Amino acid sequence: MHRWCRSALRRMLGCAVVAAAADFAASGENAPLPPIHVLIISGQNNHAWEPTLARMRETCERTGRFRLTVNTSPQTMGPDDLRRVRVVLSHWNAWGDAPVRQWSPEARSGLLDFVQRGGGHVAVHAGSSSFYDWPEYHAMAGAAWALGRTGHGPVQAFRVTVAAPDHPITRGIVGFWTVDELWHRTGITPGVTVLATGFSDALRGGTGNEEPVAVCGAYGQGRTMALLLGHDARAMANAGFESLLTRGLEWAAGGEVSLPPSPELPASAAAARLASADLKGLLEAVAGYRFGMDRGDLLELEVLAADAGTGSESRGAFARTVAEALPKAASAEARIGLCRVLSLVGTAAEISVLETMLGDPDLHLAACEALQRIPGPEATAALVRALSRGDATDAMVAAHALAARRDP
Repeated sequence: MHRWCRSALRRMLGCAVVAAAADFAASGENAPLPPIHVLIISGQNNHAWEPTLARMRETCERTGRFRLTVNTSPQTMGPDDLRRVRVVLSHWNAWGDAPVRQWSPEARSGLLDFVQRGGGHVAVHAGSSSFYDWPEYHAMAGAAWALGRTGHGPVQAFRVTVAAPDHPITRGIVGFWTVDELWHRTGITPGVTVLATGFSDALRGGTGNEEPVAVCGAYGQGRTMALLLGHDARAMANAGFESLLTRGLEWAAGGEVSLPPSPELPASAAAARLASADLKGLLEAVAGYRFGMDRGDLLELEVLAADAGTGSESRGAFARTVAEALPKAASAEARIGLCRVLSLVGTAAEISVLETMLGDPDLHLAACEALQRIPGPEATAALVRALSRGDATDAMVAAHALAARRDP
């Protein structure tokens, strides 16, 4: 073979080897990570465990990062149950008059040994509120309901603030709103890292302090996390809860996090209400309001309306939900309150509903005031049409609304 042919062949083979190596490296970088084996212990809880378990499973499976096994009788766990597992997700407790109060000695020692040897443990909401004769368990769990001290107010909208922005679990999460149950004066294991907090003032049953809602720590060679959010399936549907849960499981398994935070973290109280479908529950409570009754629900709705009206993407959906509830409200006082809310967030899409209210003598004034505030020519046209409806008093109300809008 000619010398130049041998030289060219060597160059070609060398390029092929380099290209193959580059392709192999690239394929390794893009290859999916092996699944993390998670054992969920569930089957008993002082909350509705079936829908919350289903919600957590759906959230974890959607990431493609986890392989899940569920054990609804953890009191009988043996070594085989934990052999191939990297993280235990605790969704089980023995609170109240639960039928199962204790675990077998083998199950107890097996769980602690699993974590001490490097396994992960993540407890959700009341998933660590058991075994008050077993201090090692509470030290491992990181946080739990403290008998005689811990409490909570009603389920409510509150902001979650990231307290450890450089931790792998919370890195990139800028805080979010949720509708959930906020514990206060929780029993926290000394030395854990507080990842996130929530705030509720005394008027809503809180302490007026930032309360831990997610903590993490070490137990032996293992990593543990307690996520106190997740009172029910609606609260678990919050993108912030989902991010903390899945990233916490990944971190507890190996100390690193590859899953990104959700891009849909609710940035306002109204967005959190809409995301949790809790707004409809609030509107149902408002529907029966009458003058002289407690105004708490109505005032909360107005606060949410002000929040939604600041330019957030949830404004349109919020207004549509309120408009749908308006004709169904059981009392004139409730419908007047809903008209007031639409005056803050209503758009051209809600004008037709308000216009139907003009024919009700009890609602004519409230509907006109709402139309007066809604921008755009559609609201002006509705008020012009109102001039020819009803009696002279109704026409005068519409005329005043048009005058307030500076309509020629």
